[in-house]
Amino acid sequence: MHAPIIAAQSKLSIHNIVRLGDRTGDARPDVFNEIITEIKLLHPDFIIGTGNLIEGQNSDTAVIRAEWDSVLGLLKSADVPCHFAPGDHDVFDSRSESVYTRRVGRTCQVLRYGNSTFILLANSRWPLAESLPPAKWRWLDTELARSRKARHTFVLMHRPYWRYALDGNRPNPMHELLKKRGADYVFTGHEHFYCSSVRDSIRYFQVGPSGGRTKVYDDRAEGAFQNYLFCRVSGESVTVTVREPGKHEPMPPDIVTFESSKALEDTKRRALTLAQVNVPQAIDISAETDLAIENVTAQHLTGTLTWHDSATSWRAAPREISYSMTPGGRVSQRVSLTLGHSDSLYPLPSCSLHYEYIPGRSVELRPRLPVRRQSSMLSVTSKPSIDGRLDDPCWQVAPPVRSFGSKTGDRPRVEPTEVWIGADDSTLYIAARCRETRLDRLRADVTQPDGRVCDDDHLEFVLDPERRLSAADSDVYYQIFVNALGTVADRKYRLDADKNTKDNPWNGRWRVATGRVDGCWTVEMSCPLPDLGPAGSTWGLNVVRFQSRLKDTSVWQAPFEHDPSTFGVLAR
Repeated sequence: MHAPIIAAQSKLSIHNIVRLGDRTGDARPDVFNEIITEIKLLHPDFIIGTGNLIEGQNSDTAVIRAEWDSVLGLLKSADVPCHFAPGDHDVFDSRSESVYTRRVGRTCQVLRYGNSTFILLANSRWPLAESLPPAKWRWLDTELARSRKARHTFVLMHRPYWRYALDGNRPNPMHELLKKRGADYVFTGHEHFYCSSVRDSIRYFQVGPSGGRTKVYDDRAEGAFQNYLFCRVSGESVTVTVREPGKHEPMPPDIVTFESSKALEDTKRRALTLAQVNVPQAIDISAETDLAIENVTAQHLTGTLTWHDSATSWRAAPREISYSMTPGGRVSQRVSLTLGHSDSLYPLPSCSLHYEYIPGRSVELRPRLPVRRQSSMLSVTSKPSIDGRLDDPCWQVAPPVRSFGSKTGDRPRVEPTEVWIGADDSTLYIAARCRETRLDRLRADVTQPDGRVCDDDHLEFVLDPERRLSAADSDVYYQIFVNALGTVADRKYRLDADKNTKDNPWNGRWRVATGRVDGCWTVEMSCPLPDLGPAGSTWGLNVVRFQSRLKDTSVWQAPFEHDPSTFGVLAR
């Protein structure tokens, strides 16, 4: 396998390079356009990147070509030569590789510029280094050997094999090859967060998103911010700075390191834990939670944890807990909790502490109290009329599922929602009343079953009839959307270990009727129980409401996740 050698454009040992990260997936054109504007002001000698310039991953070649037309036009406006290692959105099969080769260039390239060599390796189609074809390994080895006389050797590829090896504490054959052949700098992308590391004098950079969404982390301290890199090569020295579009001050490369990111991730996962509290349908609640603070650092930690409950209906005691811990130390405390009225379950109380996860860097940990909602399914002895009126006796004999919160457990903006769920020997019945003070602004447009009901005002029911607590078990659950017209979109999910498979073609035999009265819209629906597969005495449940005029969502069990182990409990 041979890659083109792009001849040196300059004999000078001073040159400036911009390094781009992922423009996609879920591109934000405003961010990428701003980066292009800033690049013009920096006057680099060339742009080099780690791929994912288009959304791609599409079987329609015409769509892919149109996407390349758009992004290559943007890059051309920078008036700077561009070179890229393709990403998994750019090259994902043989057909997309053919389009890439015609529109962008060879997938593997070598650029010699001044006293530097840039090796661009195409690894987008192989998730792990172990799956990279032998021909790619031989090519990389050969080109690294040819570059031994270069003062600086830069290697670019899309997938961050180096970080995967560090994450899993696994052998790193790619690093061993790079070390053997004297590589100096490695730039990767794909994961949409920035971090850097130094291993055996090789400087590794995972470039964050340059217009793509953040997807792994949501914290700046973990690298979750839009960025690109500016590299200046001047004789023997190389200077790399991190640039955030729209910000004037460049940041040093160690603004986020692999080590600091992992320390922060570990801190968020382990340093402060709260035991889950069961919340029954009863009005008055007295409960306890076991709280633990753990020192997961290599330094002595002191501080105070504080409960924040004044803006809630909850009360926690004690409200403050002081701690002093050596590395590996642990402080445990049982906390008493009372809730005045279950209609005011949300907002959930939270506690907070400032935690120095590495010397000089702290994070505020502020988890909300984890709760497990519990309710009972109505035993229906007289079948309700599915007419949307909610005047049947079965809906009058028991309190509804109510007290919804935001998706994060805060106070909801969405108006109140009430839901009843019942069953007889053969049929599941659901009724709901959704408060809407502006019925004239109610959005109800979708009439096609399994259409985009999620864009309308709608209710979403998540049902796990054979509830299992462990996400590691094989599990099936159902997601049902219904709008104010009675249009249903439903699907089945199968969760095997950590893989979630969606079965869109599945359809339950739903009977639905809706109504609008007294500042509310209502829905009544039924489905044969056999359509929902095997059922136990305890179901997993969540109910979600989207109010379109507020562009906001409320949930019964917060936080909402596609994980049966996080659902609330419905006892049959």
